[in-house]
Amino acid sequence: MKSEQSPYARLILACLLVGIASGLLVVGVLTSSIAQSPQERKVEENIPKSLPLKVKLKVEKEHQFKDLNNSEWLRAFELEVTNTSNKPIYFLLLWLELPDTKSNNNNPLAFTLQYGRIDFIHFNTQPVDTDVPIPPGDTRTLTIPDEEQQGWRGEKLRRNLNDPGKVRIKFVHLSFGDGSGFDGAGRAYPYGKQQSSTAPCRESPMQTVEKKFGKRERIPFPSLQQYSLLATPAANLPASFFLIETSYREPVGALGTPQNACPGDCNHYVASTYNCACKTNATSYDIVSSAPCGSTQRNDFLCTDLGVYCPQYIVVSCTTATPTPTPTPTPCVPGVCDDPANQVD
Repeated sequence: MKSEQSPYARLILACLLVGIASGLLVVGVLTSSIAQSPQERKVEENIPKSLPLKVKLKVEKEHQFKDLNNSEWLRAFELEVTNTSNKPIYFLLLWLELPDTKSNNNNPLAFTLQYGRIDFIHFNTQPVDTDVPIPPGDTRTLTIPDEEQQGWRGEKLRRNLNDPGKVRIKFVHLSFGDGSGFDGAGRAYPYGKQQSSTAPCRESPMQTVEKKFGKRERIPFPSLQQYSLLATPAANLPASFFLIETSYREPVGALGTPQNACPGDCNHYVASTYNCACKTNATSYDIVSSAPCGSTQRNDFLCTDLGVYCPQYIVVSCTTATPTPTPTPTPCVPGVCDDPANQVD
C-alpha cells in the first residue's frame, strides 16, 4: 500500500513546488515592473511668497511635461502666471533651471520664461504704446523659446546627457512699468531706507557723477569678462563668437568706483543686461551705490549650434551675515577712569 501511495505523494509534492516557484516568479516580475515604472519629473518653485504672482503648470500639458519617457518634454512645458496685484505687470522674467544638469563650467543650465520687453529690467523704463501688460487678475502662458529647445537637443547629443529628473522655476524680475516692482531677491522697489541702510551715509563718487551729468554711470561686472565656452577648438568657430560685447560705460577713472559697504563678497548689485555670444540683452548686473547689499547667482543658457554658453545672472539676497561692528572705546577722563575707586577688581 505504501508503495502505491508513494508515487502520488511525490507527484503532489512536485506540483506544490512548481506552484510555489511560479508564484515567486510572478511576484518577482511584478516587483521589477513596479521598480522600473517611470517616476514623474519633479518641479520645484523658487518664487518669494511676497510676490503678487501665482504660477502653475498648464493642466492639459502637465502629464506630458512630467513624463520622464517623453523626449519632447520641453515643448510640453507651459506655465500659467496670474497677476494677483492691483496693478498691471509689464515685465516678468522667470527661469526654468535644471539644478542637477550642469554646463562644462559647472553652472546649472536654464531656460528663459519671459513676458514683456527686457528694457523693463531697469525699473525706470516707461511703457510705450506697443507694451501690453498683464492686467490685474489676468493669466498669461509662458513657454520655452524654440531656439533654447534646439540648443538643449544639441547639447544632449554632444554630451550624451539624460533628460533631467528635476527642474526648478526661479523668479528673476518683475516690473509694473511705473518705477516699481520686485528684484530677484523678492525685494520691493523702490528700496526702502531699511533695505538700503548699508549704503554709505555720504554721497559716493558715483552719486556725484549721476547728479552732475544727469545719468546713472554703471560699473561693469567683472564676472562676465571671463565668458563661458564649451570645449570646442577656436579654429572651428568664427572668431566673433568668442567676443562678448557689453553695453557698459567705464566710469571716470579719477572718481574711482562706488564705496562697497556690504559684508563679504556682497555688493550693491542691481539687475542689468549685456550682449552675450547668442543673445542680446542677456541678464547681468550693475553696481549702484544706492542699492541694498546683494549677491548674484549664475546660470548658463545654451546657444543653438554655436558651441558656446550664454552666462546670465540673477541678483539675490546677500547670504553673508553683516559683521558686528567693533565698539568704540570710551575716552578716559582724567580723574575718573584712572581713579582707583572706579577700578573693577
